[in-house]
Amino acid sequence: MRRSFNRIARDERGNVATLTAFALFPLLVLLAGVINFGVVFTMRNELQTTADAAALAGASKLGNTQNVLDKANEFAENNMPADGNGDVLADEDIEIGYWDNANRTFTAGGTPENAVRATTRRTNATNNGIATFLGAFIGIDHWDVSTAAIAAEKVNGQGCFLALDPAVAGAFTMSGNSTLTLTGCGVMSNSNNAQSFVTGGSSSATMTCANAAGGISIQKLNGLTLTECGTTLPNQDPVPDPFANVPERSANSCINLPNGLGAQTLTARCYNAGDLKGTKTLAPNGSDPVFVIKGPGSFRINSGANISGNGITIYLTNGATMDWNGNATIHLTAPTSGDYKGILVYGDPDNAYQANNPSKLNGTADSTLTGAIYFPNQAIQYLGNFSGNNACIRVVARTIDFRGNATISATCSALAGIPFNKTLALVD
Repeated sequence: MRRSFNRIARDERGNVATLTAFALFPLLVLLAGVINFGVVFTMRNELQTTADAAALAGASKLGNTQNVLDKANEFAENNMPADGNGDVLADEDIEIGYWDNANRTFTAGGTPENAVRATTRRTNATNNGIATFLGAFIGIDHWDVSTAAIAAEKVNGQGCFLALDPAVAGAFTMSGNSTLTLTGCGVMSNSNNAQSFVTGGSSSATMTCANAAGGISIQKLNGLTLTECGTTLPNQDPVPDPFANVPERSANSCINLPNGLGAQTLTARCYNAGDLKGTKTLAPNGSDPVFVIKGPGSFRINSGANISGNGITIYLTNGATMDWNGNATIHLTAPTSGDYKGILVYGDPDNAYQANNPSKLNGTADSTLTGAIYFPNQAIQYLGNFSGNNACIRVVARTIDFRGNATISATCSALAGIPFNKTLALVD
């Protein structure tokens, strides 16, 4: 009996097994940690890729909330099918709002709506938490992982000047000693010519961005200052005509413009092209804001004239051009509602293109024009010293030849900027 007890006492195999088990436990925990870290790292990458794709896809449909949700969910499903991952993107995790690029902040529900934030999740709360490997050993049975992405529209500047000609050299040209200062807006030339956008002579300009479908030529050192874009933007897609759907007008029962200098109020109707002198007030005719000017010939505002009018549109047809004298005082605003909202001067698209007979816009620092100057098939020259006190102007024309001095602001509630090309980008 004593020998049996002694033999048992000397038998160390059980002790070794116990010690081995204790020694293996931390190795198993370490192994579990390594495996779990790898699983979580891989899953986080997949969730981030899915959030990126969903945010970009949703942002491509901004303007229609349901389309944003549908497109974001479609791309989430394509990247991480629900069959193997559960629902990683809930509708409430697709947020539409405003991205403030200057301050790098996103406001869900903010306006204008220009961004989408998508948050993807694998969590117990969403019934798709990531099961852990050897969870009993590490005391955690699942991992909760979530990631987010914000995609926003990037606009290459709001526009104040847009040249529509698709091919001519110098579709937008600055020359002489002209000076153009655009606050909060830029210039776009749709011409694909290598000399699409040209600043020559001693001219200089300040603007947010300089865009062209073709090439951009800045001939004066430091002749162009960009306040938002780091460099000029050639070879861009053409910008659509923002006023292409504004209705045209016909010229019926036209009368001559008054030729006297006395103060007089003219109501909207059709007038034959001619000179406007003295003090004249232009007023809508009831709900009709359109003054139709019938050519041939030029609608001239003579030196010394004092012309004012609110909520009106001047429509030039039958070959009529305009020639507004630099020594006249002009205070005109476009309609704020209706078919001609924001259009101050409209050149009939059927007017023949006359490169050598452009419409001429001149003025003084005391003049104010608020509205769009729109010549879809005509050339316009911006002349003289027209700074347009607190001016809020958009110029959209086949070609634009800038030879004057102007300070123009894009920040006016009465007139939206011309939307230049938009791109989508992940911003956060």
